[in-house]
Amino acid sequence: MPEMVPTPSHERSDVSARGAAWFALSLVFGVALTALLVWWMQMRLDHSVPVWPHQPTPANPQFRSPAPVLQTASTEDLKIFRAAEDKALQSCEWMDRKAGVIRIPLDRAREIILQRGLPETGTTMPLPGPPVAPGANQPTQAPVSNLPKGGAP
Repeated sequence: MPEMVPTPSHERSDVSARGAAWFALSLVFGVALTALLVWWMQMRLDHSVPVWPHQPTPANPQFRSPAPVLQTASTEDLKIFRAAEDKALQSCEWMDRKAGVIRIPLDRAREIILQRGLPETGTTMPLPGPPVAPGANQPTQAPVSNLPKGGAP
């Protein structure tokens, strides 16, 4: 059986030479047509009219804009800012006297919530299981659903 030796040649199935030639020709034609159209529009323009008819008013030479206000002591400014924030967080102050809203320190707010509990909002949210007393062991099983056996109602 004679061996087939491949002969070096190009791939004939990738690009059509005729299609590439038509594309190049149409590209050249399109660029020439666009250049001709731009040249024709430029010739049709009235060059006697100024492009921008409005003349700017001259600036007042006595007026100088103020220099920008730059931060010169950023670390000191940050310390002052944080001190003001800490003072606001650690002090008591009326926020809205008519509505009875007051700002108190976070530690004091936590103590009040632990003593009195959270305020009643008028809405109740059903719990998924029986209530558990604080400090008691939590149930390890999921609560039994009251849904019918078929799944969702």
